[in-house]
Amino acid sequence: MRRWVASYYAPNFLNPPLELMGLGAIAKQRAGASVRLIDAISEDWDEARVVRELETFEPDLLVVMPGFNTFPRDMACLERIMSHFETTRVVCFGYLPTHFAKRILENTRVDVVLRDEPEAPFSEVYARLCDGADLRGIAGIAYTTAHGIEVTPPRGRLENLDSLPYPDHSLINLDHYNESFLERPIGAIMAERGCPYQCTYCVRTFGMKLYSRSATNILDEIEQLRREHDIRNIRFMDDTFTLNRTRTMELCEGIVQRQLDIAFTCLTRVDSVDAALLAAMKRAGCKRLYVGVESGSQKVLDYYKKGLTLETIRKQMPIIQNSGIEASIFFMVGAPVETDTDVQASIDLAIELDLDYIIVTKLQYWPGTELFSKEGEKVDFDIFSSGELVYSAPGHELATARQRHFYRRFYFRPHYFAKRLKTLLRSPRDTVVGFLKLSAWVFGPRTSDDFI
Repeated sequence: MRRWVASYYAPNFLNPPLELMGLGAIAKQRAGASVRLIDAISEDWDEARVVRELETFEPDLLVVMPGFNTFPRDMACLERIMSHFETTRVVCFGYLPTHFAKRILENTRVDVVLRDEPEAPFSEVYARLCDGADLRGIAGIAYTTAHGIEVTPPRGRLENLDSLPYPDHSLINLDHYNESFLERPIGAIMAERGCPYQCTYCVRTFGMKLYSRSATNILDEIEQLRREHDIRNIRFMDDTFTLNRTRTMELCEGIVQRQLDIAFTCLTRVDSVDAALLAAMKRAGCKRLYVGVESGSQKVLDYYKKGLTLETIRKQMPIIQNSGIEASIFFMVGAPVETDTDVQASIDLAIELDLDYIIVTKLQYWPGTELFSKEGEKVDFDIFSSGELVYSAPGHELATARQRHFYRRFYFRPHYFAKRLKTLLRSPRDTVVGFLKLSAWVFGPRTSDDFI
């Protein structure tokens, strides 16, 4: 799952590469431009196939977004690919390139790094490169010159999100993307950027101030996706979809009034919804909420600066569950202050609340976060290390064992199997594939640090 915000392995769903589709749409606005988006992950193409496709296309400019944990391998792959295309210029963007622009330019074939939000600087860079002009004066980039590396001043946030073209879904093969138990094809939309919360582990790629697209602009995009691609399911990629309550209500009312006939899923916080808002979302077609609870231990929640209490979680979760919208709840393991007792408290909370789905991740120490600034010296971190980057502090094997144990205790219960029988009958393929993949991982080889 390759995104600006993060990248991770998701065995049972794959969302469209929204940021690349957005830059593709900008490039296509130029007269005579020919644009190709290669998602080798969704196509299941190996490196040789990618090279063959590029040789056929003969690109003047290659735009890449490397992953997080896979960054060293991605950049090594890019170097091998670029050995076939000596005259092609390379633009790179993403969270890690933003933070390590100079090192990337020093160690790779990349010509330009887009820092922070990529759309505005890309538009200027692309126009200059097409016209054969230099890049001087473009804010928010880093690039190589005959005299060395130039890092320009930050550009600042993009406030008018309605000014952006819609990400171009025609650039991808929609048949390759899915979200578990939902009808295909699926599309992706970002309705707002920014998150005002203080969570210590979060990368906050778009900053803390919230900027929202207008409901009309979003509704027009949904209409376009329905009309041109027959998309019936949409994943809203906002950090917290419901933060702008007024806009969310207006959007839901507009979906109903325009009879858009879609289903959608989104991320939210347990304390940023209420019964009336959820009812409006349900009427508009909301099928699933992804909610970050993170821990059943107040000590761990406070360490994360999550801004939640267990009392709030226990009070709010029944409101979500009674709305008729499915909920998939995120938990994390691996906090430095966490004990076996804290992990067990999280497991107990998940079972007590009788949740629909859980997603258990290991705490990651992303550069640029408060957590990294406090605990980063414990992490052996180098963006050009061999293999995959490891963002987990010492003890990540213990975190993996706790993660497996959490999944075993929650999903492999007779009560849960009985509860999800309807899902099996409705989506047998997704259910069986997801169950087999989870089983293979959960019951895979153990480590000496296994959690009991």
